[in-house]
Amino acid sequence: MGGTNPALLKALGYGNCVLALNTPFNAEVIGDYGLLFDGVDDLRHKLQQVDDDCGIVEQYRAKAPAKDS
Repeated sequence: MGGTNPALLKALGYGNCVLALNTPFNAEVIGDYGLLFDGVDDLRHKLQQVDDDCGIVEQYRAKAPAKDS
């Protein structure tokens, strides 16, 4: 996991719903355990999406700690 931000790993490990900038390192770490965004407009859309549907947040929070890498 070279180049990975330790805060990203901690956020997943603590069971947070993670939104991260879509970079190769972040995409490798997050996989389908969080949400990736491409730029400000996409971030705005993803934030609105999780704000509108708390089920999305709970889904990612529940599976984030199960990430084994």
